[in-house]
Amino acid sequence: MYNKLVVGVLLLVATVSYACEVNRVEGACNLHLSNLTLIGAHDAGAGAYGHLDYAPGLPWLRAPDCRIRNQNMSITDMLNSGVRYFELKVRPRHRISIVKTKINLIFKIKPEMKRLVKRRAERKDSKELKEKLQKMRTTERRTLRFEMRKKIKGLRQRMRKRFKQHMEKRVGVFKKRVKDHSRMKEKIRKLKRRLRRRFKNRLKNKIRKLKRRLRRRMKLKVRHEAAALRVLFGKEKKERKNAELIQEKKSPKGAGDKRSKREATTHPTQLFLYHNGAYSRPLTSAFRDIDTWLGSHKKDVVVVRVSLTDYNKDITRQLSREMATFSHTGLNKERDPILGTAVKDNKRIILFLEQHHHFPRHYNQAIHPIVKLDTSVEVHDSCVETTTLYAQRHKMRHNQHIIQLDWYHSLTPSRCNNALAAECNARGTARLSRVSHVIARDYHHPINVVLIDYVGTADKGLKEAVHEINKGNVQRHKKTQKSTR
Repeated sequence: MYNKLVVGVLLLVATVSYACEVNRVEGACNLHLSNLTLIGAHDAGAGAYGHLDYAPGLPWLRAPDCRIRNQNMSITDMLNSGVRYFELKVRPRHRISIVKTKINLIFKIKPEMKRLVKRRAERKDSKELKEKLQKMRTTERRTLRFEMRKKIKGLRQRMRKRFKQHMEKRVGVFKKRVKDHSRMKEKIRKLKRRLRRRFKNRLKNKIRKLKRRLRRRMKLKVRHEAAALRVLFGKEKKERKNAELIQEKKSPKGAGDKRSKREATTHPTQLFLYHNGAYSRPLTSAFRDIDTWLGSHKKDVVVVRVSLTDYNKDITRQLSREMATFSHTGLNKERDPILGTAVKDNKRIILFLEQHHHFPRHYNQAIHPIVKLDTSVEVHDSCVETTTLYAQRHKMRHNQHIIQLDWYHSLTPSRCNNALAAECNARGTARLSRVSHVIARDYHHPINVVLIDYVGTADKGLKEAVHEINKGNVQRHKKTQKSTR
């Protein structure tokens, strides 16, 4: 009786554990990341935020979408459509506002562009001055309106008094001169009309002149006050700079100050999403979108692979600094975590870094270095299918492998990337189940990533095929666990 009860409890625990769901795959909680198949976005940063530019911050140097873009959906839309693996190619680059001396060397800007950049910098610096000038102008306009109303009212009163006196005088003179009393009334009426017309015209002209005079005075006053404000603002700016310089001289130069100074000089750049010589937004934008989406989807795990295109640099320190954007979930310190524990501990982002420096100088536990070991290529018309084996290091016995299947397209001059990607995605989806069976037979390991261009062009068949592969992965894991028992 006791043995039956123990067996029943074990079966119940096993069924509960396999009923757990991760990435919409039932029973995936006990699986390692290396036992799961994910849909990936190839060069996710190349088009996720619209057009790419040949220089960050210079939208007039726009790259052609036909050859450069690899995606047409945002990061959030890709996640909603089932993508859980992002390949993000990055390159460190100076912003225009940070380093002005390198603009000529990097972007070859003409003298007109130089002036434009200088004006932009001046506008940013004089934001406070603009606000003060705007306040002064608004107050002057209000006082002008008040003064204008007051003076126009006084002018009208004076003109009316004069008009009455003038009319009485003219009517009296007219009565003395005219001898025919029968037509006196009509003539007096005509005289009054004529005098009123003259009065109205004179009043209009005088009001117009008064307004012009007051506006001129106001403009002169505003000019003088603006000049005075600019002088004061310039003096305040100089005083602030002098105070900062004095404070820097007085402050003791310790080890911490030296380190921060060295970091500022060696890393004055920002990591930008990059593809074939063109730049998109900073890497933090993609991190922020993934983090906000994971905040509302608690049972999903996302893998991010950051690839450095510049082989002469190590970006581990910059990447660890930009990882601070993740707030809703944490980065997993294990390369191949159990998915259930990752969801439970809320460490649902696995970050891989592929760069030329296989041993990063600045170690971070949450950044897992990754290198290519082997690649096999198959060409079908204009489509290229590559199977790549990734690992932690080149020469290492106990390497944790990741098998990646890429569906590329060869560049044909007559067709754009989106049309070629649609054709290759349809062809790859038809072959996916057969390819996964061959890889599982040869490597004794499932496909981990199916990396595609233009995720929006892939049909529902890809999602269903990957879901079926994951069902097979769960069943295979169950069998291996039973055999080990």
